[in-house]
Amino acid sequence: MVPSWPLFSASLIGFTCRNCSMDDTCVLCTRCFQATDHTGHDTSFSVNSGTGGCCDCGDPEAWKIPLRCRHHSSFEELEEVGLDPIISSAGAPFVPGYKNNSECPVSVRRSIELTIAIVLEFILETFATSPINLTQHFDEMTIIEDATNASMALGDHEQQTKFAVVLWNDEVHSFQDVIDQCTEALQCSQMEAKKIAETVDASGRDVLRVSTSIPELIDIATTMTNVSLSVSIRAARDIFREQLSASLLIWLRDLACCKFRPLARVFEGKINNEIRAEISHQLCLRWVAPYRNVYLADILEKQYDFNLPDSDSGDEGDNMDEDDPEEYDDSLDGDDDRRCVDADIVTEAHAHADSQHDGMYHNAFYPGF
Repeated sequence: MVPSWPLFSASLIGFTCRNCSMDDTCVLCTRCFQATDHTGHDTSFSVNSGTGGCCDCGDPEAWKIPLRCRHHSSFEELEEVGLDPIISSAGAPFVPGYKNNSECPVSVRRSIELTIAIVLEFILETFATSPINLTQHFDEMTIIEDATNASMALGDHEQQTKFAVVLWNDEVHSFQDVIDQCTEALQCSQMEAKKIAETVDASGRDVLRVSTSIPELIDIATTMTNVSLSVSIRAARDIFREQLSASLLIWLRDLACCKFRPLARVFEGKINNEIRAEISHQLCLRWVAPYRNVYLADILEKQYDFNLPDSDSGDEGDNMDEDDPEEYDDSLDGDDDRRCVDADIVTEAHAHADSQHDGMYHNAFYPGF
């Protein structure tokens, strides 16, 4: 059985079965309890007070007998006892025109390849244009210049008008320090400030405010840095891209770990193998975007001391004339060891993703403002 282990938060219900569990500390979440058979057993439930804990489904040491959870047990385990697995989608998905036990078709493999490549390209470009050092001093011209440089590196010609101030976690300040400064800087209630502190502690950062007024954000940042809290001010687009990239990384991890159970029935599980193999392959490729994008290369060189011409002196392509786009670009084509995604596909995908962010910052980042 694949371990479940969802964390319990305050007010969630946990179930205990004295017939099945080793002791009273072994609990199941509602989802797993309903997917296991406890007919005639001595069961009870309790409401979590917020002290933590997690579902023990999948932990063999917690139970006297196999639970056979219909969410998490393997198909073989459930078939042995005549149970059907619970799959979130409506039935097992099939690809029209192909038998379920056939090999994964070339068209599907190509779609997987392009999808993984575009997602990784988006993540790499986003993190490459994110600053690695935080400053304690802010001025409007520098903030606008940083946003412009990122736009040029990303190929985004739209002028950025929304900016966001972000509070970062550290190991120095207490919850009360953050609450006091947020209350003063944002003119918010203690309860709202506490939620910010909890988010920063749990997620590493939180967006304090999104605004078209950079001076307003600088005032907030200055108040926070008065007690040496770490903050940054960037274009809201870039903050959105970072948070989307974090979600995409989780999605890639779940794909690599085969957590999408309906896929296990596509081509007898071969689709999962194709996805995992493609993710591994793409992660091992050399990233060529900095060699094609002088603005991106400039940011990398400044932030990471990343010297492109000397990065691989043995590469024939590095001896090409970077001022000649055709010659330099042709030197990178046809190399299977380099990540190379069709520019038109990436541009179209980026345009679609960026078109979604208008009007989303306010709700996604800080609903209270």
